[in-house]
Amino acid sequence: MPLNRTPPSIPTLSNTDCISENLCQSDPNLSLTSDHSVLSEQITQRIKRKRSTKQYDTTSDNLTGFKNEIKDFIKDLISNQNARLDRFENHIMEIKSQYTKIEDSNSSIEKSMNHMSDQLTSLENNISALEKERSNMVSQISLIEEKMENFERNLLKTSIEIRNVPKLSQGARETKEQLYALARSLSTILNVELKGSDIRDVMRYPSKKEAKSSTISIEFSNTLLKTRILQASKEYNKRNPSDKLNSSLLGLNSDKVPIYVAEKLSANSNRLFYMARSFTKSNNYLFCWTSEGRILIKKDTNSPYIVVKSESQLETIVKPNTA
Repeated sequence: MPLNRTPPSIPTLSNTDCISENLCQSDPNLSLTSDHSVLSEQITQRIKRKRSTKQYDTTSDNLTGFKNEIKDFIKDLISNQNARLDRFENHIMEIKSQYTKIEDSNSSIEKSMNHMSDQLTSLENNISALEKERSNMVSQISLIEEKMENFERNLLKTSIEIRNVPKLSQGARETKEQLYALARSLSTILNVELKGSDIRDVMRYPSKKEAKSSTISIEFSNTLLKTRILQASKEYNKRNPSDKLNSSLLGLNSDKVPIYVAEKLSANSNRLFYMARSFTKSNNYLFCWTSEGRILIKKDTNSPYIVVKSESQLETIVKPNTA
């Protein structure tokens, strides 16, 4: 069978409880309240505060002023930024203009450099051609000089020189007969027989007026006579170390001075012979002599001889250790 439920009882509040719960105006027993409208009004009634119009207007004005300040600040900021951007753009344009000028200048310089490079290349080619031509000319000149030296050597291969021969008295003129007589006197001293046809020419080299002696050149008819005279003069000096060949043996009325018989050389060979003698002295070489126009040096009796052909060759000869 169905169960009947009774509604829950509403607790009653005392006046004291009403005061503590802020329900002082409510009836403690709602079920006993007959006026439901009054109860509803008591429950839903709220106290509403009225908004102050003056306060609202002030806040609105402050907000509007703040907005205006923000707008002005943003406008100033944008204006400043635009001004800076304009200056920056002007700087960029100036830099771009300068860069364009520099680029044009660099282009002009590059063209000039290319032109100069082409000129230098052409100049180098010309120099190379000139150096090659010069090298060929030097080779040809050396060949010509060598041929001339050989030719001159052939012309002088029958000639000798008698150096330091006193002159005749000052003011007197020397004749060919006197010079031939000197040549025959030399051959007699050296025990080399000469005929009149064996001597082709005799001459004295020119010298300064104040010089008391000079060199006499004798040209023989063949190289055999020349070789005999040279060899005999060396043997004579070896046999007479204290009284070597001198002017008194030639019958000259002058002070007794030594004379020297040597092979006649060309100008180049004579200079090279001088340098070879200086080289042998400074480097302790014992021998330096000429033979048939050639210049020879020798370190000692057991060393091979060296034919000196040029000045540069002397520089390449190994010098002995001086340590």
